[in-house]
Amino acid sequence: RSCHLSKSSKREGGVCKIFATYMPINEDLVSPNNLRRNLAILKKECNIVAQQMGVEELVDLEFIPINMESNKAEKILKDNMQALFEQLQPKTIPESWMCLRDILAQHVSTCITKPELQYEAQKCGITNEQLGEFCRLFTSFGSILDVQLIDPN
Repeated sequence: RSCHLSKSSKREGGVCKIFATYMPINEDLVSPNNLRRNLAILKKECNIVAQQMGVEELVDLEFIPINMESNKAEKILKDNMQALFEQLQPKTIPESWMCLRDILAQHVSTCITKPELQYEAQKCGITNEQLGEFCRLFTSFGSILDVQLIDPN
């Protein structure tokens, strides 16, 4: 998975692209029909979670299946990642957000309450509105998990 912020306000797709790798344990499991079906299931499940978390606009649900037993797997991954990096024009993440992320990484507990998070964000000069965007962005990176973004149903 690779994530970047796009400079353009008009996005031509998500900023997270998912590369689906697999090991061909059983030839029948990775037949073209089964592979398409499994990728469709994976896409549906990822879309549901992305919608629940409010990050669906950040996720590009175009899956690229890569057989990890292929002697070309490393090259395919490298070429796809390189193409993705060339396609995207990264934008700088605000320094205050990076500072807050560092504070969270050094936090004694793996869980932090919303008031504690708001207090730390305020010390970094982050407003409550920006804090919501911070949580969505870093959740999309897999760096944090903001459980309030997940639909309890």
